[in-house]
Amino acid sequence: MSEVLFGQRYRLEAMVAIASAQDGLVCLTDLARLLDLTPSNLQGPLRDLARCGLLTRLPPDDSKRRYYQRNDSLAWPFAVEIARRAKHIRLVSERS
Repeated sequence: MSEVLFGQRYRLEAMVAIASAQDGLVCLTDLARLLDLTPSNLQGPLRDLARCGLLTRLPPDDSKRRYYQRNDSLAWPFAVEIARRAKHIRLVSERS
């Protein structure tokens, strides 16, 4: 579904994980670990989400970790809804 909507394989997964972050603060490394991906799989999607104003890239801290802050947007609940629908579609097609 992510490729169909966004032309990028991991963007929807990343958006759902970011939408679920309680304080809206995410770290590239932690997000990659959570999604069982390499950080390089998420660098482009996070950069693009920051470029369009959905995330704010925070300055690096002493650990050199790259943090992003989620900005308010209807895009986050939209991503969760699309992922929910994709899961439903996948389940229905598996039953057929």
